[in-house]
Order: sequence, then C-alpha cells, then structure tokens
Amino acid sequence: MELNDVYPLLTEYYDKAKNAPYVQKPLAWALYQVWKLADKDNNVVFVPDGIHEVDSCDFIEDGMYRNVTVQILRCKTCGRVSIGWMKQENTEDLLSDS
Repeated sequence: MELNDVYPLLTEYYDKAKNAPYVQKPLAWALYQVWKLADKDNNVVFVPDGIHEVDSCDFIEDGMYRNVTVQILRCKTCGRVSIGWMKQENTEDLLSDS
C-alpha cells in the first residue's frame, strides 16, 4: 500500500463510521481499519495513544465456556486493562460435541 492509496480508504471508512451507531470515534475507527490493511503489506505498528500498540490480529472463535472465573487487571501506572479467565469445577465447554 502506498501513501496515495490511504486517503480514499480513510475517507470511505470515515463515512461508514459516521453512520454506524456502535462507533464513538469515527476518525479513530477509520484510521484503525486502514492501518489493518496497511499492516498486511508493510508490518506497520499503530500506537493511537502514544503508548499502547494496537494488535492487527483477525481473531476467530476458538472456544466458548460457561461458569468461569473472570479476572480484570488494571495497570496502576498507565491504566491498561487485561482480562483473563480460569475454569472452575463446573465449567461447561459450549462448543464440544460431548
């Protein structure tokens, strides 16, 4: 992707984001979408807040469970949040065949 390819894409995604009820910051959302496309070509790193690198992974569902313990951690210094989970005795695997 070249620099002259970015503006039309950014404009397109920004226009979509302005009309999407789930998008609170249209410009940030549009920049992220274009960055994901650029990252596939050039391994670009996007750091929107100047501190935290955004992951360009395209996740797929790999599991779904019921009855788990959720742990939410927040950094005292920067406020970054990390969410983890652990199985319990009564955890159910909702995607298993058995």
